[in-house]
Amino acid sequence: MEELLNIPLEQGVQLLCYADDLVLITTGQHQLTKAQSSLDLLHDRCVQLGLKINFLKTKGMIFGKHTPDQMLSMSGTDIEWVRCHQYLGVFVDYPLTFRAHVTCLRDRAFTRNRVMHAITRLSGGGLL
Repeated sequence: MEELLNIPLEQGVQLLCYADDLVLITTGQHQLTKAQSSLDLLHDRCVQLGLKINFLKTKGMIFGKHTPDQMLSMSGTDIEWVRCHQYLGVFVDYPLTFRAHVTCLRDRAFTRNRVMHAITRLSGGGLL
């Protein structure tokens, strides 16, 4: 992964890494052009290193604008534009309200609470 992080990228482009997950962030003018050229560099380096990119998990997000008409692509595969995506267990959405993440946490807590309630109740299936 260190090899990928050492790719020389244009000004306004950052590549962040945690374990085997990567995020490419572009800011400033010509974001899509910078993103596409950075994706090309990233793909070429992955091919050189023998790394495979999971295109099912690869998504594009844009903040502050409508979804662009221009598609980004890697290895001839178009990258889907999304308004919400899970990264490192957190649902990141536009406009950064984290509603999807809170809803997910609430649903998981509710489900676990129901299981605990069923296990500990005095009648019908409790362990007591």
